[in-house]
Amino acid sequence: FSLDVLLHPSPRKLSAFPLHLNRTLMNSRSLRSTPEELRVTYPLDSKVRGWFFRVREVSAGCYTAEGRDLYGHEVSRQSTDPDAALASCISDAQQIREATPNI
Repeated sequence: FSLDVLLHPSPRKLSAFPLHLNRTLMNSRSLRSTPEELRVTYPLDSKVRGWFFRVREVSAGCYTAEGRDLYGHEVSRQSTDPDAALASCISDAQQIREATPNI
C-alpha cells in the first residue's frame, strides 16, 4: 500500500492526489461539514476521529466503501467483500489522520 489515496477537497469530481503533495490542502482547518451532516450520507462511525463511512453495493457482488472527514477529504476502496473494503478504507483514513495531526 502506498500513501497515494483518493483525496477530494469537495464532493465534486473524483481526483487522485499524492499525499505528500497535498500537505497544504490537508492542513486546512476550515470545516466543510458538521458531524450531523455527514451522518446523513455516511452513517458508519469508526474509531478514526472525525471520519464517517458508508458501504454500497455498486453492482452484483461489487462493493464500494467510502469515507469522508469533516474537512472534505475522502477515501474509497472497492472489493467483492464489503467488510474488507470498509477495513481498507478505515486504514487509509487512519494513515491520513496520523500524517495530518494538526487537523
